[in-house]
Amino acid sequence: MTILETPRTPAYARSLIAARRYAEAYELLYRLLDAVVDPDGCARELTWICEHWDRVEEANALRFNYGPPEGVQLALF
Repeated sequence: MTILETPRTPAYARSLIAARRYAEAYELLYRLLDAVVDPDGCARELTWICEHWDRVEEANALRFNYGPPEGVQLALF
């Protein structure tokens, strides 16, 4: 019997989201966020999941802690 290690990458987390495996992606994204692996991307994906689950306070906390500084204009292209 062979045991396979689950990838711990933002790309794998996004594939879980695409497969609608939100709970697994949520846990993986928080592990990646704690390990400081692509914090902006992880926070953005976590925000989306939290909003999908009506966890508005958690989504807003992620935006506050990991979003762009206030007054920064995002590039359109």
